[in-house]
Amino acid sequence: MFSACMNTTALEEAGLKYLTDFLSLYGGWPMTSTDWSEKNFDWQFTVADGRKTLGSAYLLSVWVFADQKDTDTTALYTDQTSLGLPRSVLINPSNYEERINAYKTYMAETASIMAKHLGQSVSSEDIQLDVNAVFDFEMLLANITTPDEDRRDIDRMYNPMTVAELSDLTPNTSINWQQLLSNMFAVTGNPIESTTRVIVQEVEYMKRMAILIDTTNQRTLANYLMWRHVKALGDETNQEMRDASFKYAMVANGVTAAEPRWKVCADKTNDFLGIALGTKYVETYFSQQAKDEANEMVEDIRSAFKDLLDVNDWMDEATKPLAMEKANAISKFIAYPDWYGNATALEHFYDDLGDVHTDRHFSNVLTLR
Repeated sequence: MFSACMNTTALEEAGLKYLTDFLSLYGGWPMTSTDWSEKNFDWQFTVADGRKTLGSAYLLSVWVFADQKDTDTTALYTDQTSLGLPRSVLINPSNYEERINAYKTYMAETASIMAKHLGQSVSSEDIQLDVNAVFDFEMLLANITTPDEDRRDIDRMYNPMTVAELSDLTPNTSINWQQLLSNMFAVTGNPIESTTRVIVQEVEYMKRMAILIDTTNQRTLANYLMWRHVKALGDETNQEMRDASFKYAMVANGVTAAEPRWKVCADKTNDFLGIALGTKYVETYFSQQAKDEANEMVEDIRSAFKDLLDVNDWMDEATKPLAMEKANAISKFIAYPDWYGNATALEHFYDDLGDVHTDRHFSNVLTLR
């Protein structure tokens, strides 16, 4: 992973081939082509496959997690979309003109770079028209989301229902919830049925999102989804794309210098293969004696607490056994898992990793995300 990321010669030789090949799976990026056809674009497939491949949350977020009100079971959750810009920027554009202009320039520049790579003669004027339409759509999307300060009520955001009932929330729209969710989780082998339970966190968003999609032309929708892919993956290609990204970051984040390549690659390797790196770090820098001493200290604290429980006179006799049970049930998370250093356990942890290559950085990123 690290060596492929550091191999900038291979990245330059590959150029944008792997990125454009990836986008072609969804019909391509309209603003980079003169012959794009909406017949090759299916927004539901694009969203579902993006969720599977990149873990993306474009148009909506979907995940599996412990049921908030029954933590012994897991549940399927849906929530509002992620955005390419902070919500505050998109709903108050007049307050953030510099950042918005930088965002649009970033989109237009990457589209121009990719059109050139594809040998397409797309005018800058046409690209700018598409960029403006994408930004207008993202503003509409942001305006139907709920701000963070109104998302603190767990009960409001806990709306369990079946997939069939979710479908009833969006009648007379093109969205097919059962098919969309089935495509997202096809690799798990767990079928999504009309009776499958789903917890909808933002009911009104789902209703309004379905209507917004149906009232947006397919070209704009495709441009938006492809742009989100490019924004997520552009830095994994060549220097020209990274330069465009950095120019935007200077305005958006106030950075003044790009991180050295080794730091970028080290962080990326840690993000994707942190357990493997952690194991190596422990072998090199962390003694077993230090962990044993920390474990002993925690057990001493537990023992002292239990001794205090035995002699306290303010807790009634019915509560004491429950407090003792809780003390015994406290889990220890000290330094690193006990199985670190066990090669067999490490291999088992990465059973589903897939192929990682020493010379194909882009494919490594797709494999590991």
